[in-house]
Amino acid sequence: MLRTQFEKIKLNDDQLIFKEVEWSSILSTNEGKLFHNIKENLSFLSLRKFIIHSFGDAIAYQKTGSPHDTYNLINNLIKTKYDELIAEGVDEIYFVAHSLGGVILSNFIYDSQTSGVDIQFKKLFTFGTTIPLWTLKYKNFDSPIHLNENQTWINMYDNDDILGYPLGNISPKYQDLVKAGKLIDIEVNSGTILTSWNPLCHLDYWTDKDVIKIIAGEVR
Repeated sequence: MLRTQFEKIKLNDDQLIFKEVEWSSILSTNEGKLFHNIKENLSFLSLRKFIIHSFGDAIAYQKTGSPHDTYNLINNLIKTKYDELIAEGVDEIYFVAHSLGGVILSNFIYDSQTSGVDIQFKKLFTFGTTIPLWTLKYKNFDSPIHLNENQTWINMYDNDDILGYPLGNISPKYQDLVKAGKLIDIEVNSGTILTSWNPLCHLDYWTDKDVIKIIAGEVR
C-alpha cells in the first residue's frame, strides 16, 4: 500500500527499503505452549487465546535484570535490524510501530540514548500506541525520547480505539515536544465499515488508507 501511494504522488518506490522487526516471534512459542496446557475444559477459547497473545505480550515484556529477558531480546532484535540499515548506507530511516510496538520502540531509542548511543532516524510513526498506560509503572516515564532539530514523532490514534492514545498530554515534557513541533498527534478514522466505529479499529491501522497517506506524505 505504501509503494502504491508513492506511485500516486510521483515518488520513486525503488528507494524504499523495508526491515521488519518480528518481535512477536520471541513470545509466540511460549504463549502457544501456555494456551495448549490450559485450554482443557475451558470456555471462550478463541477469546482466551486472543488475551494470551495480546496481554501476554505486555506481561512478558518486562525488565528482570537478566540480559536474556524478553525486554533485552527484543531490544537486541531491533538493534540488529537497525545496524543492517546503517551498514547498507541508508541515509534516511523511518520507524513505524503499532500498539505495544510503540512502547518497545520508544524504550529502545530511550535506552540507547541514555547509554550514549545516538539512534539515527528522520521520523518516528506510532499508531494505536499504549505508551500512556505504561506511565503507571515507571515513575519517570514522563521523560520522552530526545528529538533533535531534524527528527519528528508523528502519533496517530482513533477516538474509538480504547488502546490507542494521543501523547501530547502525558506530561509537561511531552507537551514541550508538541510546542516545539517535534511531536504531532493526529486523529484518524482507522478501519472498515465494520470496525471503524468500535474498538476493533485497533487492528486496522496497518492497512488504513489515511494512515498510509500520512506516512507516504512525510517520507520524502
